[in-house]
Amino acid sequence: MSHPDVYGDVLAFHEKFNIRIPAGPSEAEHRHDGDVKMRVRLIEEESREAIEAIKFGTPGEVAQEIADLVYVAVGSAVSMGVPFDEAWALVHHANMQKEADPNGGKVRKPLDWQSPKDAIAMVTNAHRTPTSASRRREGRWTAVGLTFVLGVTWAWGIACGLLAQWLLT
Repeated sequence: MSHPDVYGDVLAFHEKFNIRIPAGPSEAEHRHDGDVKMRVRLIEEESREAIEAIKFGTPGEVAQEIADLVYVAVGSAVSMGVPFDEAWALVHHANMQKEADPNGGKVRKPLDWQSPKDAIAMVTNAHRTPTSASRRREGRWTAVGLTFVLGVTWAWGIACGLLAQWLLT
């Protein structure tokens, strides 16, 4: 089974509709509050729709709503210019270090588990294209960009978890 290039597909959508795509994370520091509000609204809306589909929908509706949620979450990464593929790989690696709950509950972090937060911050900073404004706010991008990368990853995790829960019931 092949897997789609989710990031590439969403990037193509942004290009087709001339949605701003920053050259790198440093440009995202200059985003407008309206862009942030729209991204948050879209993720909240698609999350609600996915939850409704999982609770009451058909398998087709569940698939569509989860795909919509992932699409807008990845769109947030594209619109902020964050290195999503690298962040995804780091989060995936960290998640694969977790352990199964012997009682069948939620997968859990072992005592020596390490968050990907610092590694993602380093990757994000490596992709920055410094400007005089970004140099003045050196620490700001790490917190904001990491929040969005982790938010996208959270949305993906929620979507996958909700689908798994729905399929197992």
